[in-house]
Amino acid sequence: MLDALEMLGPEELERYSRQMLLRPMGGTGQIRLKKGSILVLGAGGLGCPALLYLVTAGVGRVAISDPDRVELSNLGRQVLFHHQMIGERKAEAAARVLHCLNPNVKIDVLPERLDGPHLGRLVSACDVVIEATDSFDSKFAVNDLALKLGKTAVIGAVLGFSGQITTVRGGERGCYRCLFEGPPAADEARRCQDAGILGAVAGIMGALQALEAIKALLGVGDLLLRRILQLDGLGSGFRQVEFRPRPGCSACGGAGRASARF
Repeated sequence: MLDALEMLGPEELERYSRQMLLRPMGGTGQIRLKKGSILVLGAGGLGCPALLYLVTAGVGRVAISDPDRVELSNLGRQVLFHHQMIGERKAEAAARVLHCLNPNVKIDVLPERLDGPHLGRLVSACDVVIEATDSFDSKFAVNDLALKLGKTAVIGAVLGFSGQITTVRGGERGCYRCLFEGPPAADEARRCQDAGILGAVAGIMGALQALEAIKALLGVGDLLLRRILQLDGLGSGFRQVEFRPRPGCSACGGAGRASARF
């Protein structure tokens, strides 16, 4: 507790007092969060709730990457934005709201689409990546970089009344490519603007992505490694699908017999 008193100011101790009561947290855990850095790709239906809970939990540095601007059709699920923000860059608008919620957190604004070496540098500089876009190419790129650079990545997706998330970590076999191998063909990919999405579903899955990222920073609990967590919103249920590494996976070098257990 003495370390917490030295590294956390009186306002922070009061702000985080309830979560510091948790046994895996305490002052030591709160300091770990303060020293941690998370890159969030996408400030949309998944990214907004994830960012909300990361910042209010006291993660020390959060980077927001999103090249888009706020649109009226976003407001049903992207909970950081309001009507007066329509037309603003999402990353900038989100950062402004989050700073008001917790000025102790350093927020980096990246109003651009990240790819190639730039994305690699940013992944290298953070502790955890949350992939919250609707781009399959982005999900596979983040998967590959996390494995290559020894980082943890929490990859999520939502559509309609359903959602799913999984976690990959450098040095661990079993990854996103073991599940799906590669992006679907352009004419097979379904996106929210085509198939629809319920805001509450995105909120649940984004909050779960934040929870996974916080657990990774703290080093507590069981991460969703070699498991994919699926939400059936209409059936009000979750299920976990365990999978084994795919033989010869190009990303993690998976070994063994590829299979999944439901």
